[in-house]
Amino acid sequence: MLYRILFTILFIYSTAQGALKITWFGTTTFNISDGKTAIFFDPFVTRPSLWSIISFSDEKSNIFHVKRWLNKIDKKNIKGIFVSHTHYDHALDLNNFQRETGAMVFGSYSAKNILLGGAIDSKHFTYSKVGESFKVGDFKVSVLSGEHPSHFLGMTFWTGDIEAPIKENSPLYKYKQGEVFNYFIEHPSGNIFFHPSGQVTLKEEKLSKMKSKILIQGIANRESSEALIDSVLVPVGASVVIPAHHDDFFKSLEDGFHEMTLVDPQEFKETLKKSKSSINYVEMKYGETLTFQ
Repeated sequence: MLYRILFTILFIYSTAQGALKITWFGTTTFNISDGKTAIFFDPFVTRPSLWSIISFSDEKSNIFHVKRWLNKIDKKNIKGIFVSHTHYDHALDLNNFQRETGAMVFGSYSAKNILLGGAIDSKHFTYSKVGESFKVGDFKVSVLSGEHPSHFLGMTFWTGDIEAPIKENSPLYKYKQGEVFNYFIEHPSGNIFFHPSGQVTLKEEKLSKMKSKILIQGIANRESSEALIDSVLVPVGASVVIPAHHDDFFKSLEDGFHEMTLVDPQEFKETLKKSKSSINYVEMKYGETLTFQ
């Protein structure tokens, strides 16, 4: 009898350990954990106001916000930080996240110059070359090319690379775009496709080889919801879609979710429901952790 009880406890524990836990911190800032190891994407929780951009004022990562939101997860498990591109709303808090976790940073050379600007040793950086894969615990993360959608009337702001280290207290326009990446995440408990951009660039035949249970999909500045559904969601075969980059990142995380003007997440949700009603559309709250078996 005792043997059966112990076996049941161990079985439940091992199952829970194998589950994937996903936490969202707004924009495309996500933590993905299997209970032993975690990988983090696009560290950004400081969220300066719109006035900070308009006024060209110096801004820096707020360590209070970084510590507060990191305390919602097991930060000691974070072993890899991946940066999809280096606009400030994806990388402003990169240095403080690295300091707090000690994790290896994977990204473009623009990301490296953010680290160097914060006097972080380059030994903590690995260049994310398209086509390469990296092992972080039981996670295998493959780097795929990406493209940033236009911000306004076909224009994309702050393109180009960060060509030299930038001070941590700098105007936000200095966080230039750099290279843009998507990530295919493989794990024994299930695959995740991290597609933070609303721009479709990858060929369907390539995506069809990246079968994933979960799709994390950025929907800001998308050309159309149909394009994302037909050219990304369908090829990867996702049964769960988590929308991202649909919140107003000029407002503090403490203020709760506010929809970003012109993004219209409801339209994306309704279009998905009409065309693929069997797909589970999962809307997350800031700092919320969901478990996927």
